[in-house]
Amino acid sequence: MRLHSLAILILILVWGISLTLTNSQTAATTIINSISIPKILNYNVKLLNTTTIGNRTITTIFNYTLNYQVYKSNDEIVFINITGNFTNGTLKLGKIIYLKEGQYQINVVYEPMSIYYPYMIPNLIYNTSYGMITPNETIALIYKGKSFEIINNINMTIYNYSVDLNGYSLEVSILPNGILYYIKNGSLILTLNSYLETLNITFNNSIGRQYFNYINKPYLYAVFNYSSLANSTIPEGYLEFNYPIIFSNGFLVTQVTQIQIRAGQQLALPSLLLGKSVNYVLYINTPENEPITFISNVGTNNITWNKNEYILIGKTQVSTIAGIFNAYEYEHLITPNRSEELLFFNINGTLVKEESVELTNTSPIILFSLNFVGNIYMNPFEQYPNVFNYSNTTLPYKVISPNLSLTISIIITIIIVAILVIVHKRE
Repeated sequence: MRLHSLAILILILVWGISLTLTNSQTAATTIINSISIPKILNYNVKLLNTTTIGNRTITTIFNYTLNYQVYKSNDEIVFINITGNFTNGTLKLGKIIYLKEGQYQINVVYEPMSIYYPYMIPNLIYNTSYGMITPNETIALIYKGKSFEIINNINMTIYNYSVDLNGYSLEVSILPNGILYYIKNGSLILTLNSYLETLNITFNNSIGRQYFNYINKPYLYAVFNYSSLANSTIPEGYLEFNYPIIFSNGFLVTQVTQIQIRAGQQLALPSLLLGKSVNYVLYINTPENEPITFISNVGTNNITWNKNEYILIGKTQVSTIAGIFNAYEYEHLITPNRSEELLFFNINGTLVKEESVELTNTSPIILFSLNFVGNIYMNPFEQYPNVFNYSNTTLPYKVISPNLSLTISIIITIIIVAILVIVHKRE
C-alpha cells in the first residue's frame, strides 16, 4: 500500500513538473482536399554487379533509363505506366527482379516511397527521424540531414534518410515536393533525371470533416505499467497524441510520441520501429483502424477501435488526472476468462482511460493503463533541464575561518554539557 501511495506521489510530482514545460503552441490539424503529383518521372538507373575473384573485387555497372507516366487517378489510387530500356522489359540482377514494365495501381496515401511510383505526399516529410505505419507499409526514416541539387534548372533542397521499408534497407533522398530524388536498394540505384507536368488529385469531401472537432487538439495521457514489486501499476511517462493531417476522404494521420522527463534530454523518448530509433510514429489509416483518442459513435452497443471490436458494458464513473468523468465502458476479450481490454469514453467520445487487464481467480490485475491528463501539448523536442548538474558555484553565505569555527564549536559543546549537568543535578 505504501508503494502504491508512493507511485501516485511520484506521478503527481512528475506531472506538476511537466506542466511547467507545457508549450502554449497547439498541434494544429491540416485538412487535405487535394494534392498535386508529378505526371511524368524520368530516372537514370544503375545496377551494380559485384563479383570476387581471388583477392580482387570487380564491380560491373549496367546503366538503364526508367520512366513513370500517370495516365489517370481515382481518389487516392493512381494508375501508372512504367517503361524502361532494360532487357525483356525486366529490371533484374541475377535472380533478383526489381521491376517489370507494365501498368500498376498505387495508393499514394498508403504506399509512400513505392518503387512503382517514387513519391511521398509532401505533408508527410519531416526533418527528423520518425516512423510511418499504414495498412501496406511499415517505414522507419532516420534523418541524415539535407543537401542541395540543381533539378530542372532549379536549386532544390533535398532531405536525406536511411530507411527501413518493410525490413529492406534503403538510402533515400526526397525533394520538398515529395518526389524521391535518389533511391539506393542494395545493388540498385535510381537517380532522378527530370519530371514534367503535374496532375491534381481531388479527394472526396464527404467523410473527413465529421472528425475535425475531435482532432484539432492534442491529447496527453499518463502511462502506467504493472510492477510486481509494488503489486500495482506505477507511472512511466506519457503518450502524446496529435493529428497533423486528415484527408477529406477520411484517412487520418495520428502522431504518437512517447514523452518522458529525463534530465538534460529532450522530452521525446525515442521508440523502436523495425529496430530503428525514431522520435515518433505516424499511423495512417481510417480512424477505426488505428490508435486514436476518440470515437464519434459513443454510446452505441458495438464499436471498432484500433482494428478490434468492443462491446458496451454500461455507464460508470471514472477518475483520471484530468478529473472525474461519467463514461461509457467498453470491453474487448483478448483471451476469454484470462485477459481483456477496457476502454472508457466520456459522453463526448473522448478516451479518458484504457486498461489492459489480466483476469485471475482472486481479483483482476491491471497490467497497463492510460490515464487522461488533458488536451495539453508538450513540445517533444524541448529539452528538460539537467537537474543533476548544478553549475552555480557561488555560495549564498560567507565562509568563516577554521580557527573561529573550532572555537565556536568547543564553546557550544561546553555550554551544552554544563546545561545537561545542571539539569541532572536538579533531578
